Amino acid sequence: MERREVIDLFGEVPKHQQRQPKLVRMHVVETGDDCGYYPVGVPAAVRFACRQCSEVTDWMFVMATTAKRGIPCPKCNGEKS
Repeated sequence: MERREVIDLFGEVPKHQQRQPKLVRMHVVETGDDCGYYPVGVPAAVRFACRQCSEVTDWMFVMATTAKRGIPCPKCNGEKS
């Protein structure tokens, strides 16, 4: 049986691209009411805490989706303030 040469139509397959490091997020530990001080759309005052470094933020007024998702921890992720 005769061997045939294989032609690569799509070029070299790239190796796995390096992923970004996992983002450490702070999660809600305490919530409160804004008492009508802020406009509609900013539902609550929230305090966040990091589970790795135990850093806690001051009270922040954020949207509900941001509170559910959490915010990146500046200490664990190496961000400069």
